[in-house]
Amino acid sequence: ELCLDPADYMREDNAGSSDDDASDIMNKTDAENIANEVRAAYNRMCMPGGVDIENYRLKAMTKAFFTNSSSDFEHIVSEANQAQMISFNTKNADKIRDEAQRPTFINNNGTFYSIAIPYDMSTEKHGEPIKLPGKARFKVWLRDVNSGDTGGPSSEENEYHIFSLSDIKNTKGESLFANGMTFFAGYSHMFTVGYHYGNFKVDINPSFSWVEQDLGSGDFSDVPNTPGTSETPYKWWTDAINTAIGDALYNNQTFDPQFKISSVKEFIELINLVNGTAAQHEGRLTSTARFSKTWDEKNNCWNREAIINSENGLNQWWYDPDNVTDAKGDTIWVNHAAAAERGYIFFKHYFPPDGDKPAYTSEDYLNGPYSFYSAIMKSSFKITLTQDLDFGDYRLTKGVGNSAKAKFQGIFDGQMHTISNVNMADGYLFPYTEGAAITNLKLTGNHPLGVVNEGTTTKIAGIASYVPAPSSGNSLAVKLSGSSYVVGCIHHSESVNDASVALVGSAGDLHMWGCMQTSARINGGALVRSGATNLAPQDPNDLKWSRFMCNYYDVSESPAANAVGTVTDTYAVQEYIRGSRTYILCAVNDNKLPADAYQNLPDNRKKDIYGLAPWKAMNYGIHQYNNSVAGKAPCNAHYEAITAGYSHLYPLLKANQPTAEQYEDVLEQSN
Repeated sequence: ELCLDPADYMREDNAGSSDDDASDIMNKTDAENIANEVRAAYNRMCMPGGVDIENYRLKAMTKAFFTNSSSDFEHIVSEANQAQMISFNTKNADKIRDEAQRPTFINNNGTFYSIAIPYDMSTEKHGEPIKLPGKARFKVWLRDVNSGDTGGPSSEENEYHIFSLSDIKNTKGESLFANGMTFFAGYSHMFTVGYHYGNFKVDINPSFSWVEQDLGSGDFSDVPNTPGTSETPYKWWTDAINTAIGDALYNNQTFDPQFKISSVKEFIELINLVNGTAAQHEGRLTSTARFSKTWDEKNNCWNREAIINSENGLNQWWYDPDNVTDAKGDTIWVNHAAAAERGYIFFKHYFPPDGDKPAYTSEDYLNGPYSFYSAIMKSSFKITLTQDLDFGDYRLTKGVGNSAKAKFQGIFDGQMHTISNVNMADGYLFPYTEGAAITNLKLTGNHPLGVVNEGTTTKIAGIASYVPAPSSGNSLAVKLSGSSYVVGCIHHSESVNDASVALVGSAGDLHMWGCMQTSARINGGALVRSGATNLAPQDPNDLKWSRFMCNYYDVSESPAANAVGTVTDTYAVQEYIRGSRTYILCAVNDNKLPADAYQNLPDNRKKDIYGLAPWKAMNYGIHQYNNSVAGKAPCNAHYEAITAGYSHLYPLLKANQPTAEQYEDVLEQSN
């Protein structure tokens, strides 16, 4: 039984000892604080009561149904009974607490187990994982084998034993839940309790798990890829800013914070930062400087000295204008810990030297979107992904930059890592961008997912997307305006849910180099849907490197498509090597012919002849991009031909920029 009574936290925790577990060891106030923290988690725990067939998420059982039905749930799946259950994001936290049934421990062949929905279901925090604090305690009644202390007909001991989560240790003696236990979908924990040489002992069974990966002997404080916020929220963000400020002020370096994301939790924090949903409190604090005055008898005057705030290293203090002074009339200063409890998130601004004015910093708190672009520095900051992220089909309601007022304006470098199994409600990982770059990233999964919805002066480079395109019908971007680049990208989907799918929906001032669309049954534009009139074919007698080079789509799989909207595919082979057959897109070797031999071929045979293997031509597009002004956000990827037995596969995107051996100048080819 989970301990919710403060009295249970005042008594001795007897795990690992034979001490009397009823003696008082904690004062009432501390015990109440711990019990309140445990109850806060407990009131979010819900017993499963079915599945919402519209979104395949668990429903919670109501207390009314549980009470009326006792333990007979045979007909729980009936339509009438399911109507009594609670769905995600439909009731606030108070309603969840009052109406949802808390999980109970149920006996099954001598093992007592409890099943809980692992995520918060409330409208305020739906999808946030539930976490029991490490100080949470459990009561255990052991079976009384000699009936000497029987407390009831169940033959249990009359007195219960008690232990904390932090008592549970692995084989090395390390506490597995010192920082608490976070609930994870698909995982379970099984504890064994009893006496060992007179001491009450708690072990964890390392073999009980719903999935192949077991959590029985690891460190649960660092289990990756779980939605929610990290132990210290937004630490990756504030640490990067503080380090860059220190380098700029004291090491004579340019202010250039290096943001690194290594978990699903941190990626969700990135979403919150850009969307303006990170802080849970609207800004009301006011900033001011503080000074002390001392009387100088020698000079017969007052000396005024700045008081430095140890929390930020600045003469900058905060107070709440709604509650400025206490009963004595003294100013009530708000420290960071108190502000954090209210939902404030502090960070520092860096201001570079300006004329005779030296560089300086000031502290601020989040009160809206953080775009990762500094108007003061006129610079976009880079975020790098340091490991693969598996979202496990977790439903994300918003991407990074969810509106025209909250655009992503930074650089996101995936470093050739993979983001998999994203279930994005809005369909795009970076819905709105401006001056941004998304590079060097692989996307896999079964849910429709694009990269950008609307982007202005945006670069998309080195993206391998193996997911269905969103229902709006564009796999990489819906709309690109301004000078934008799509370079070294490939999209493949076994099942296209929209015949109008294209790499890019509409574009104006677009450069597209070294891209491939392998999906089938496309109508209209396969690479660019519409609007890009500047991508028309060149004069074959005066070919130059232009906006549209080295791009492919499968003509045989999509015979009704053109490369660009309604533009007739009359591109010269040097500027656009189109894949008239799948085996051309999968080509491993060059098949170059002399110019006169190529020109003497009949037209139907010319479509089967290519000058360069497509991966070499695509690499040349990447090479040209990296050597252009756009290459400030480089594509650190290249394509290689991959074979499996006798079957050719599409080129594979791999790490590192293409070498000279991996690309050739397409303008030097005759066919």
